[in-house]
This record gives sequence, structure tokens and C-alpha cells, in this order.
Amino acid sequence: AKSGTPTPGLGGFLHGYWYRVPIAPWLVEGDLSLPINELEFATFEIALRTFWPVASDVPAALFSDSPASYFATRNASAKAPLMSLVWDRLRRCEEFQKWSTAGLWLAHTFGAGNPG
Repeated sequence: AKSGTPTPGLGGFLHGYWYRVPIAPWLVEGDLSLPINELEFATFEIALRTFWPVASDVPAALFSDSPASYFATRNASAKAPLMSLVWDRLRRCEEFQKWSTAGLWLAHTFGAGNPG
């Protein structure tokens, strides 16, 4: 998502639907770059907002290979300043609130469980 690619971006998928949000080079390189944990955590909100129109009537599952994103969401708290900003946005996200009430599953996946 951040390094090792000429086109950095954030992405996600859901049963044949997918999204990719390009990241401006200045956000991933140099002194002002955002840490990968915060970028990966931001994908939770992007995914929920993107997929709500096609899946709002079923329980949702968030899978992430980012331990920081998983634990911040599971614990409903983030300690690092930038992670706290992302958590604050996520918890105020209407789609997150609705799916959390209806049934939102969360899992930390890696290896074969992380096809991206």
C-alpha cells in the first residue's frame, strides 16, 4: 500500500466488489509521510462506506493484516495520536455505527487469509 509500488494506494474487496484509493506521493514518502498503521486503519472506514450500498442488509466482517487496526477497533481505543484521530473518525462513521449494532465481525488475518 505504501512502499514498493509506483502507485501506492489503499484497497479492499467484498465478494466481487472492490475499491482502490490512490495515495498522493507526499503522504507516503519523506518527512510528512503517514505511518502504514494509520493508512491501513483508514481502510476500515473507506471499506464500510464503500460497501454499505451493496451489503447493508447483512452482517459485515472486517479483516485486516494490521494488528494495530485490529486491536484499536476491538478495544474501542487507540493510544498513538494519529491512530486516535483515525479511531475518532471511524467511531463517528454512520456505517460503522449501524453495522456495529447489527453485527460487525472483526478478524486479524495474515498469510493465506490475506489474499491482497
